[in-house]
Amino acid sequence: TLPGGQIVLNSVILSPPFTFEAVGEKATLKQALEAPRGILDRMNTSYEEFSFTLEEKDRIEMDKV
Repeated sequence: TLPGGQIVLNSVILSPPFTFEAVGEKATLKQALEAPRGILDRMNTSYEEFSFTLEEKDRIEMDKV
């Protein structure tokens, strides 16, 4: 665990708060995120003040990478 609740994603250190957007079938994405020992479970275990909100949308806009 990095200091200050930071995480590493694609070799980049990110600081909270985090926003992740994903494109795909809603039920499949939700199931993967909420799986036992999945990312949300691990984040909740690793970070004392971790909280999350799942928001389903029919359309999102993402910047080019």
